Amino acid sequence: MSRLWGSTWWRVGLVATACAVGTGTAMAGGLTGPAAPARPAPAAHAPAAPAAPPPPTASDGASAGRPADRQPPEAERSGLRVVEAEAAQVAPGGTTTLRALIANYGPDPTDANFAVKVRIPARVTPVGPYFPGDCRPDPAEANGLDCTFDTGLPLLRTAVLEIPVQVDGGVLGGQRLDGGLVTVYDPDHPDISHSRAFAVQTN
Repeated sequence: MSRLWGSTWWRVGLVATACAVGTGTAMAGGLTGPAAPARPAPAAHAPAAPAAPPPPTASDGASAGRPADRQPPEAERSGLRVVEAEAAQVAPGGTTTLRALIANYGPDPTDANFAVKVRIPARVTPVGPYFPGDCRPDPAEANGLDCTFDTGLPLLRTAVLEIPVQVDGGVLGGQRLDGGLVTVYDPDHPDISHSRAFAVQTN
C-alpha cells in the first residue's frame, strides 16, 4: 500500500511539474509575443556640392584661358626680323651678293644701333665692300662678319644688308653651298635675336 501511494504521488508531482513548465512557457510566450518590425534608420543626408563658378564674361576682364593681365612673351615684343636672306646664283669662282632685308614690326621704333651677324657658307669668301660700312670679321666665327647699323630703324621700316661674296673656283657647277645664316639682335631686348638661313647656289 505504501509503495502504491508513493508511486501515485511521484506521478502527480511529475504531471504538476510538466504543467507548470508548460504554463510557464505559454505565459512567457504571451508576455513576449512576436517581435515588432524594426523601424528603418533615417537616411543620412550628404552635404550639397558647392555650385560651380560661372564662366568668365567680358565684365570679368578676362577671357577663358587667357588672364586679362597676361603679357605676351618677350619674343613677341621684339620687333626686328630678318625677312629675307638670299644670293643670286653664281658660276664657280664668280662673285655674287648676299642681300638680307631687315624689318621693324614694332611695337616701338629702334633708336639705338643694332647689330647683325653673318655666317658665310664654307668655300665662299666675303670680299666687300659691305653695307653697312661697319662690318668686321667675327672673332668667334671662322667665316663670319659682325655688322652694325648706326642709324636705328623706325617702326614699319626696313634696312638692307649687302655682303659681296666669292665662290671657290673648285666648286662644281650646280652645287648648293648651305650653312649661311643672318642674325639680327634687338638692342631693346639684348637676349632676343631673329635669324634666317641662306645658301649660295652655283650654276
